[in-house]
Amino acid sequence: TDLEALFGYRLTQAEETLSDARAMLSAGLTPRSVVNPAYYELFYAVPALLLRERVDHGTSKHSGIIA
Repeated sequence: TDLEALFGYRLTQAEETLSDARAMLSAGLTPRSVVNPAYYELFYAVPALLLRERVDHGTSKHSGIIA
């Protein structure tokens, strides 16, 4: 279904971004540099989980996801 495809897309975004953060950490980048993609990993994963649980968060903006 469309919801399953969107869930998969968002989860893939999260996994790729987490992989980037891990690579940056392994390369010795600063904590600030690593935290940014780690934050975005969560930003991509949370809407995927909300979608899977059928929770209408109404937006893909940071404020809506946090709320």
